[in-house]
Amino acid sequence: MLKNLLILIFGTLILAAILNPWVYTALNYFYPEHGWPFSRVYNRVAMFSALIWLIILWKSFSVGKVKDLLGYQNLRIRIVHLILGVIISSVTVFVAVLVLINYMNVLIIANYDQSIVFSKAIKFLATGLLVGLIEELFFRGVLFNYLKEQKSFFFAAITTSLIYSIVHFIAPINSWVANDINALTGLNYLLAVLGQMFSIKMLPAMFGLALVGFVLAYVMHKT
Repeated sequence: MLKNLLILIFGTLILAAILNPWVYTALNYFYPEHGWPFSRVYNRVAMFSALIWLIILWKSFSVGKVKDLLGYQNLRIRIVHLILGVIISSVTVFVAVLVLINYMNVLIIANYDQSIVFSKAIKFLATGLLVGLIEELFFRGVLFNYLKEQKSFFFAAITTSLIYSIVHFIAPINSWVANDINALTGLNYLLAVLGQMFSIKMLPAMFGLALVGFVLAYVMHKT
């Protein structure tokens, strides 16, 4: 599973880099008025590339661990914990928004409607909970448990945490401009993204996130 996961991640990035110059050229040819940024097109192509790799590698990713994680045993306790987590997260977000609005004036711009602020907060909260749930089910529910059974706790926790951190720091470079479109343009952009990710200033943040992932793996292991 670990090998196939790495194939999925880096295969997606490389396939998107190969396809993106052609998709970018086609979009700007047929829809020149939109002025598509190269990084935005790459993001969409990467999603399509990930779907292709998932179809190819689907059988190698066992869903049994997810079923075990959400099994009927102790289901009531799991639901209570999930509800408590949602409540705590929601309260934290709304308290933070109130502090920003009333005391720090961070979100007050001209006649900015506070109802818009709360609606955006709800949208971000719902998105964050959904993404967080999917991430935890995969990284701590599937990958961590699989590696722990195959190797050891420390190997599983460290490997899962490193991959967890790397995936989160693969971020687009919106300011990147493709001056000359050719077959290597996508690969040049990918090298720029990877260079940004592994820059000296990003390493402490990557280490911190990996440490958080290790702690979460340890908590799951003990509970």
